[in-house]
Amino acid sequence: MFSWFKKKPQRSAAEEAAHQKGKEAATAFTESFDAYFAQRFDPVLADYLNVLRDGLRDTLTNVSAPPIILARVEYSNFLAETTLLKEKVLEEIAVAMARWFEVADAMGTREEFQRYIDYRVNDKMNLLPMEGLSVLTQAVSYLKPADDEYRARYPDKSKEFPPPA
Repeated sequence: MFSWFKKKPQRSAAEEAAHQKGKEAATAFTESFDAYFAQRFDPVLADYLNVLRDGLRDTLTNVSAPPIILARVEYSNFLAETTLLKEKVLEEIAVAMARWFEVADAMGTREEFQRYIDYRVNDKMNLLPMEGLSVLTQAVSYLKPADDEYRARYPDKSKEFPPPA
């Protein structure tokens, strides 16, 4: 009646040993990948956010347009760069993890390994634009007064740029 309580068929000793080896390989792979990603790419992601911070600060001294307008351009450029970064990260991972892919091919688990990589990379890379937006939102505290000052100092130039809504 209820199939929930059915006993799972027992594995043979050879199947159990193979299953255990597979678990060990998967654990070793995920630990190796996570350590590699943290060491190689976490600093890169932090650097991207620092470049955005620096660019937002630079809008304060640029007189070509109001700071808020320039900040929008900075964030737009940041988003474009993060999209390119994801492709570069995946390419570099494919090279760096080549030996693991050979092991996965031998085990018939390449698809699972690739799915894990895609999941982890997407997880990290999808956070980056949100973290960038947080940086931009925090910068509003000094961008808005600077924008008001710019518009008061350069009224003719300001006419070319509608004030932010």
